[in-house]
Amino acid sequence: MSIEVEYDRTSLAVNDTVNATVTLTNNTTGSLMMVLVDLGLPPGFDLMTEDLDDLVSSGVIRRYERAGRQLILYFDEISAGPPVVFSYRLVARNPMRGEAPPATVYLYYTPTVRTTSEPVELEVE
Repeated sequence: MSIEVEYDRTSLAVNDTVNATVTLTNNTTGSLMMVLVDLGLPPGFDLMTEDLDDLVSSGVIRRYERAGRQLILYFDEISAGPPVVFSYRLVARNPMRGEAPPATVYLYYTPTVRTTSEPVELEVE
């Protein structure tokens, strides 16, 4: 598995919205079952859950939960082949200069099989 998180911009003003795009790639030849994605939420940002609700209703993810500054997504299956790509939005609520935490993808029943992305620097003025 591989995971990449890209933000459509990294310099924002307070109350601006940023779009985060996640790309998950199954680098194996078969399907991976019970995949979890742990997305770190940057400090000073609010999560807009409408996008995640749409991912649940369309069957892309089984469910999601927020745990403090983390967003955990549950996938029943990620097939080999084209990557799974989805987006969600965040609203900058406070001035800050720092990093969006790295994201991790792993198998529920084999959590030692995991991949982590690089953190992303963000600035809110």
